[in-house]
Amino acid sequence: MRAGRETLTSIERALQELTEQEVVLQRELEQSNRKRAELFAKRLEALRSLAVFRARDALADGVIDEADDLSDQVRAMLQARNTTILQLGDRKKKAEAGRDDLVDQLDLLNAEIAELEDRLDKAGAAARTALETDPEFRSIADQRDALADMHQKAKAKADQVAADETAKGAPYRADPLFMYLWNRAYGSSSYRSTGLIRYLDDWVAGLIRYPEARANYAMLTEISTRLRGHAADLEKQLAAHSSRVSERIAVKTREIAGSDVLGALKSARDRQSQMNGELDAITSELAETGSQLKLYAKGEDPSFQTAVESYASFLEKQSLVKLMSDAFKTRTGEDDRMVRELQGVEQEIKDFQNSNASMQQRLDRLVQKKQELAKVSSRFRRYHYDDIGSVFDDDLDLDDILKSLLRGAITVAEYWARTRRHQHWRDRPGDPWRQEANLPPFDWWSASSSRGRYADRMGRGSRRAGRRSDFDTGGAF
Repeated sequence: MRAGRETLTSIERALQELTEQEVVLQRELEQSNRKRAELFAKRLEALRSLAVFRARDALADGVIDEADDLSDQVRAMLQARNTTILQLGDRKKKAEAGRDDLVDQLDLLNAEIAELEDRLDKAGAAARTALETDPEFRSIADQRDALADMHQKAKAKADQVAADETAKGAPYRADPLFMYLWNRAYGSSSYRSTGLIRYLDDWVAGLIRYPEARANYAMLTEISTRLRGHAADLEKQLAAHSSRVSERIAVKTREIAGSDVLGALKSARDRQSQMNGELDAITSELAETGSQLKLYAKGEDPSFQTAVESYASFLEKQSLVKLMSDAFKTRTGEDDRMVRELQGVEQEIKDFQNSNASMQQRLDRLVQKKQELAKVSSRFRRYHYDDIGSVFDDDLDLDDILKSLLRGAITVAEYWARTRRHQHWRDRPGDPWRQEANLPPFDWWSASSSRGRYADRMGRGSRRAGRRSDFDTGGAF
């Protein structure tokens, strides 16, 4: 078995690595965005220089003034954009620092809880030893063990008879005439047909010798039904006696442990629950700021898009197209050089856009995986899978499925489903008191998993043959 705490440590380590990769990739993309903005400005300045060179037409068409206005507008937009990015970055850093601090506090609290849980289990083991010599308790436990043995045998007998009924009853169920009369309750007090229908039913019954067959089939089904009912009744009695055993153990555990230990454990669990809620809130804040910063890093934020569209709109103006066209018609080489410079800048911008595409896709995947893993980490804590009593089957390679999740080979839902299927709670001497106090692993969140497994252990009697093994091992009664 692998301790749940080890798994959480692996999750946190992977989360830290993703965060480091995210920071590097966002920085590279934002540097690329700044370079693109510089190229836009360089292209605009080159266009203005061309307009100044051909000042007469440019002044008449307003190209120079429009270029100056656009340059001022875009500069203001990008400055405001940088301010927003810095603010988002500060929010993210604050949230990350808050998460780190909260995780550290949870680690310390978990250590405190583990120590209290250990003291509780020692009290539980002492309670079992003390109760071993209690005649009243021993009588209840003996009755429970006897019922467990009876229930096991009754259930095995019921299963065997049910299997026999399935096999021996098959020929009857395969006979359409027999099943026709059986389903009409022919031959019983419930049968109500008269006249021609009754006459025909009598004829069919005589044809297939129904009375004899009905008696045999009824005996098959009735025995199976009675045995299943008997097993179910024994199960209820067993559950009641097991509950009485658990209650006595819980009372004795509480008496030995003392109110200080139990009160401290409840208080620590309450603080743990509150801090896990805070961790969920911080996880949401990190997801929000991470998503926003990703948009800015990719240049998909409204301010950057507006700047790009403004440049594009300016370049499409007829007056500007005419200015560049006229430059090629002149015999002067200077304006031709300016146009070639413009074309070179435009190609640089395209190259940057193409090179950014793969980085943007990587950032999309990385941010998604980081957000998913952060939610897994929070959920892992909320379900107390990092608790001292939580273990995982050895046949599940948790590190391997974590790597599969990070590669995108499996979804978060699949990761979580596999994890839950292989998670268990160790049998501990203090479990009866935990159950009574509704503390992990017995509270609402474990109702569909750990509580069901525990109820199976507690409600259906000992899995061990000898009554003294309960005390020898400290396992569940």
